[in-house]
Amino acid sequence: MRNKAGIIINPVSGTLDKAKLEQEIKEGLSATYDVQVCYTRYPGHGNKIARDLVNEGFQTIIVVGGDGTINEIGSAMVNTNVCLGIVPAGSGNGLARHLKIPLKSLEAIRVLKEGRIAEIDYGIFNGHIFFCTAGLGFDALISQKFEEMPKRGFSSYFKAVIHHFFSYKAKKYLIKIDDVKYKRKAFLITIANASQYGNNAFIAPNANITDGLFDVAILSPFPRRRVVELGLKLMNKRIESSEFVEIVKGSKVILKRNKKGPVHIDGEPLKMGKKIKAEIVHKGLKVIVPRTDN
Repeated sequence: MRNKAGIIINPVSGTLDKAKLEQEIKEGLSATYDVQVCYTRYPGHGNKIARDLVNEGFQTIIVVGGDGTINEIGSAMVNTNVCLGIVPAGSGNGLARHLKIPLKSLEAIRVLKEGRIAEIDYGIFNGHIFFCTAGLGFDALISQKFEEMPKRGFSSYFKAVIHHFFSYKAKKYLIKIDDVKYKRKAFLITIANASQYGNNAFIAPNANITDGLFDVAILSPFPRRRVVELGLKLMNKRIESSEFVEIVKGSKVILKRNKKGPVHIDGEPLKMGKKIKAEIVHKGLKVIVPRTDN
């Protein structure tokens, strides 16, 4: 008997033609899987569909979407034997990029047929699951503003950054990573399970998604004239070389701030209170990745 694969497509993620993607996936996988296609219709719908597919005995669930959609669906699959497949179709595609899953749909479909199964870590951030990054500070504010914009994509994200960059004030935080306490004033704090936000913006270039540890990146206040330098380091995997960046590894993190405010979880904005707890779950999700991935 062939494996049953559920295909969950987010019709509004990214800019790709989803009807064309559906046809490519059906044609590419029909010889390997018994395929059932579902489209999400509202926030949280992907999670419900995934839970139903898990309960119905599907061995594989394939997400067509970005990091937010993967988060929603993958959260229903953690600690099960169901494998996650990814056809990247989002704005940043951070998890797919980290796992070296091709961004071209036909190549990603080939990985679903010929790849191997990897077990990756995931994080829990005040009860919310994440696979790439979670954090607070400037990037959380930008996630919130980006969500409110009429168009998705890198250009909209960049516009939000430019609009708020010069007015944003760094905040004070009390941080505990495992048993070590820190007091920091930070522009942002990112708890990274994977190496990047997406779009090859590497906030934690040495993060290992299977080592049972977060890379906690703390960006201190910096002269605004240095932003281009920081941006280049971010894109060139050299952010750790900046004197304004501190990265600490650990499996449990507690963050305290002066007041509640925005956070981001895999790029999706939320609001949380003054105290935030994060912990890692080691190898809690099965994912199909390229055989060449090490």
